[in-house]
Amino acid sequence: HNLPLSVQLEPTLRCNLNCTMCARKHFKQGDMKLEEFYKIINQLDCLTKIHLGGTGEPFLHPNIFEMIDYASSKNTKVSIITNGTLFNDSMIAKISKSKIFEIGISIDAVDKKSYEAIRIGANFDKVIDGVKKLSASLKGRNTHLFFAVIILRSNLQMIPEFIKLAHSSGISSVIFHRV
Repeated sequence: HNLPLSVQLEPTLRCNLNCTMCARKHFKQGDMKLEEFYKIINQLDCLTKIHLGGTGEPFLHPNIFEMIDYASSKNTKVSIITNGTLFNDSMIAKISKSKIFEIGISIDAVDKKSYEAIRIGANFDKVIDGVKKLSASLKGRNTHLFFAVIILRSNLQMIPEFIKLAHSSGISSVIFHRV
């Protein structure tokens, strides 16, 4: 009766980027054990939605697809926030076979120079190419793709351009967050 319907879990606090606004470096790095994930899901049998990610890069977790499958088997919608840097053909194939309900791609600028100054270690062109391939791969499925944008002083004037970039990348919506 008072149990949560939705939760956010961090499968990993590891990340392949060093974003300027990220607080991840202040936390102990590591992965959630698969057994621990199962235990949490079993205890929260009332969940309708689970958000995986937020600080770490969830696709770095070696068991992320087992987590997705397990949560989905419990009739829980799985949402993931990713930096999109791992979208290669193999990863896109795995995502396309999974039961992910929605995928948010963190992107904080609409041009290569600005993006790579914020998302240190990322390649803007590679990410956008991967997003386009993922979008095409998921066409006709009920998986919702969106851009997750953290509003910063440096990107505030880009808000209209995020909408254009989303449209040209096959993304259906943009969600803006404050730090």
